[in-house]
Amino acid sequence: MPNFINSFGYSLEPVHTGMIVYLCDLWNEGKKEPLRAFLDHLRIPFGKHYKLRTAREHKNIDLVIFDAENDYPIVSVEMKVDSHEGWVKGEHQTVFYPTLLPEGTPFLYVTLGVGEYYHAPYGKQAQWVRIREFHGALEAISDDDPLICGWREAIANEIDLQDRCFSGDMSRIDEYRGRTWSLYLLGHLKERLITSLPDLTDAGIDPTMYAHPPGPDAILNFGESKHPTYMEINNNGLLNLKTNLEGLATSEQKEACFESTRVHYQALLEEFKPSLNMRRLNPTAKSKTIMSFDVGLNSRNGNLRYASTEAETLRTLAEVLLKFYRTPDPALPC
Repeated sequence: MPNFINSFGYSLEPVHTGMIVYLCDLWNEGKKEPLRAFLDHLRIPFGKHYKLRTAREHKNIDLVIFDAENDYPIVSVEMKVDSHEGWVKGEHQTVFYPTLLPEGTPFLYVTLGVGEYYHAPYGKQAQWVRIREFHGALEAISDDDPLICGWREAIANEIDLQDRCFSGDMSRIDEYRGRTWSLYLLGHLKERLITSLPDLTDAGIDPTMYAHPPGPDAILNFGESKHPTYMEINNNGLLNLKTNLEGLATSEQKEACFESTRVHYQALLEEFKPSLNMRRLNPTAKSKTIMSFDVGLNSRNGNLRYASTEAETLRTLAEVLLKFYRTPDPALPC
């Protein structure tokens, strides 16, 4: 049976904020259980408000719910599905947006798709509501309203797609949006790496996972603490050592940077048998891959999967990353 959320577009964030507005509309009509159960599950205190007012894109925040009588905000929501938090006036959204509301206003940062695997929210005031907790909040609603039931089913379907990807079950591969399969695989790999290496941050590794156009490409970036060099996995499944060439004015400067960096890291990382990038340097390139490492991922019809096991990929990945990020660099002409 068709699901109206998926028909409208699961990845469209206003669809999900619109459903929260629907819960508020039910509240205003006297049907208070759905919204109260939903927010109770998310540990949001909600008093005996007579009437609510909802404001979408209030100061660019996706949704703010107000007590209509006293006109003060009760809770705010920033919704992400296949996107992730950006920057506003030099700050991450989860840092800046809570400052636009009275102190103590709950700020829910909801992630219902691949955006969940980008990075934990940077703002300390943000309450991160991940998809499984969000689904639990919908399950807490006892009302059999068909719209709420359809919404709950759509969220459960996305969780099933995630779980199938994590276990390598490609039986529903045609139902994934764009690069979603590869993004979920890399996102899960990122979280497993964080769990298995508790001293990751001390090594200067701060991974983010996102889609990058054109394509889009699936990117798992391991951080900029070694700028201008960094490591990332993209949709070819290789761990790529790259150098940023922005700020270098001439082709000669870029070539000198590239060559000296390649010589240094070829010696440092030779035990991992890297494949060197021998293609000519594009004079307009903003970055360039220096060398690549096989970490046990390959692509099947554009979808990443493990060549052996996740554990083997994690072991190889950790060895290369720690050697790269922990080793101080000499002065390079970059």
